[in-house]
Amino acid sequence: MAISSNGRLRVALLTPSLYWGGAERWMLDLVRYSRDRIHWTGVAVWQPLNLDGTMVDLFREMIPVYTFGKDAIQEATQDADVVLSWGKCGLETLQGLDKPIVWVAHGCGEYDTQSLKEAKPIATHFACVSEACLPVMQKHGVHDATVLHNGIDTDRCRITKQRELVRYEIGFTENDFVVGYLGRMVPEKNLINLAKAIAIMPRKVKGCFVGDGWDIDNQRCQIRKVLGSRVVFVDRVEDIGNHLQAFDAFALVSPREGFAMSMLEAMWVGTPCILTRVGILPTLEAVGQKHWISIDAPASFGDIANAISRIMNMSPQERQAMVEGAKGMVTEHYTAKSMANRWVKYLSSVSGMVCHEVVESVGVG
Repeated sequence: MAISSNGRLRVALLTPSLYWGGAERWMLDLVRYSRDRIHWTGVAVWQPLNLDGTMVDLFREMIPVYTFGKDAIQEATQDADVVLSWGKCGLETLQGLDKPIVWVAHGCGEYDTQSLKEAKPIATHFACVSEACLPVMQKHGVHDATVLHNGIDTDRCRITKQRELVRYEIGFTENDFVVGYLGRMVPEKNLINLAKAIAIMPRKVKGCFVGDGWDIDNQRCQIRKVLGSRVVFVDRVEDIGNHLQAFDAFALVSPREGFAMSMLEAMWVGTPCILTRVGILPTLEAVGQKHWISIDAPASFGDIANAISRIMNMSPQERQAMVEGAKGMVTEHYTAKSMANRWVKYLSSVSGMVCHEVVESVGVG
């Protein structure tokens, strides 16, 4: 196998879009924290849908961006040793390509299932971001997928403003108990039930929803109907640390997840988390990690309200122990640097560039 002259493995990225989502952040952080060991030949975008200018610019600062379709894929992959892909990204155009093609599952919903069906005839290797993805893959005949856990870029979580100032700028007082969400404003995040949970709490409990998404207008309208003046909406931000620290509790109550970045970011900042027991959580809790309040999915608004009450009634010592445990776990295992190290080992192994190394596939790491 040909390797670039500087000795680094050459890898191409294929993506269905360049939206502001978790899979795109995964690609961006992976490139940023592995460029010293991997030569990324470019990212090819399959469709012009959901193309975010900021995300495109962030990629272009590091690697070429090719748009759209078959020609883009050919440009990105022609000098690559390995192709790394996810979602519905046009893998059928690589039929017969004599290179390792890795397809990654980032979730276990209908989109991921359909994408897997399209990828299965073409991909040579399969990976996923958490054990939660394995049952779907096994159901469709993929029994050798490698689990490579996600990690976050902690630089995005830096706190540069005082908490009191951020809360004032958003529209909250120190007497408010703010339950916050940061992420995509889409139906699959169960945000309406989160709003209903806040609505049955004492009036000092308020909601803050930070982010955008294809259903943002509808989501905001429905949430406003439930919460009225007890909710504040904030457009997508880059200083996520400042906003996460402004929350008294962070809530991610989706009925399913792959491995959500936002919960790791909230943990690293030090915000107590309310999380549905989906995605990576069952794995973490099975090995003794539980530095959050978890509830079964699908989460009713009553279940969510009870979880909010538990955080409100915590002593300062209990709260501190929870957030310190969560941040320690993220720092040790779930930074973007740790994630990149896992992927460099895996991609090197897939390429045959180095001897096969053991990559953790179950448990913390």
